[in-house]
Amino acid sequence: MKITEDNGDIYEGDFIDGQMTGKGKLTWSNGDIYEGDFIDGQMTGKGKFTWSNGDICEGDFIDGQMTGKGKFTWSDGDIYEGDFIDGQMTAGKFTYTNGDMHEGDRLDGKCHGKGKYTYTNGDIYEGDFIDGQMTGKGKLTFEGCMYEGNFANGGYHGKGVLSLSGGESFEVEHNLGELVSKREVSNHIDPVADAFSLLTESNNREWNIGDNLTTVDLNQTMESDYEKEMPMADISFIEQLLSEGPIINDDQNMLGEYVAFIHNNLDRVQKGSNFGSAILAAAYLQGMEAHAGNYDKLNLLSAEANNRMFTHFLYLKEIHSLQVREEAVKYNLNALLVNMACEIVETFSGNAESELVELGIKGVEYISSNILE
Repeated sequence: MKITEDNGDIYEGDFIDGQMTGKGKLTWSNGDIYEGDFIDGQMTGKGKFTWSNGDICEGDFIDGQMTGKGKFTWSDGDIYEGDFIDGQMTAGKFTYTNGDMHEGDRLDGKCHGKGKYTYTNGDIYEGDFIDGQMTGKGKLTFEGCMYEGNFANGGYHGKGVLSLSGGESFEVEHNLGELVSKREVSNHIDPVADAFSLLTESNNREWNIGDNLTTVDLNQTMESDYEKEMPMADISFIEQLLSEGPIINDDQNMLGEYVAFIHNNLDRVQKGSNFGSAILAAAYLQGMEAHAGNYDKLNLLSAEANNRMFTHFLYLKEIHSLQVREEAVKYNLNALLVNMACEIVETFSGNAESELVELGIKGVEYISSNILE
């Protein structure tokens, strides 16, 4: 059936109860054309809308609006394919006429939310967008180099790490694109000579704890295989050693928070002292006799000391993007750390109780030589 309205609009297609319902074609007097499904007079279902200026939208419609999956092709050559809600692009792939491409969230026709933008010259940005601009956390790869950190209004802003094509890395800070500070980050690890430098701060990391350690029970309190007799200490002294920082309390979720505490709140000397305290506590606990009156307390303190050593291991692993040696995982990492603590304290030539930083450095040396690679 074909109907021509007084205003010049023309409909050709199916009717049910006097309403455009079924397949049809509606041509407006201004030259716009819709071809597809109708329900009760509304464009609903699969269809194609062609504007008089040459823009084309095809896909899912509900009550006259693109809603669902669709493709919008502009007359100038831009193409969007993805999701629509009430005629608005919400998430998909936008290909620009110049060859640039954006994949991700959109709002009001702009990149907004999480996304990936690929430039025709090969540069790639992955991260947060606000109102069409790189804003938030992101990673920009360009000419063999990479910047990972904070952005604002399309430029560098805040702290980040710049890695150059030659292998050099720098911790940098910008203020609205202007470089404020720059510090080289060493990627070389000598287990002995660089032990203390491993405890230095790197102020631009977010901690994703345990991604590659699913075979390790993080919270299990392990008995040490170290058989030498350890020095004795009372429970109050152990509690004092473990008094600095948040309490992990055998909670795996707290491991990440403790790594963040190490990273954000401790300078290099404090890092060494904190690690040394956990090492000394773990070693002393191996020499303490458990009985009915202190069994539960010793278990809790042992778990706390072991997990604190584990957080320092995680800190070193993440800060230098290192992997765990396969044999260390097979052995059981917690047991290996307890053995490390006993060996360090047993063979330490200084005063262990007063030279906690030195114990921490010994711990870094051990982990660098025996656990990470």
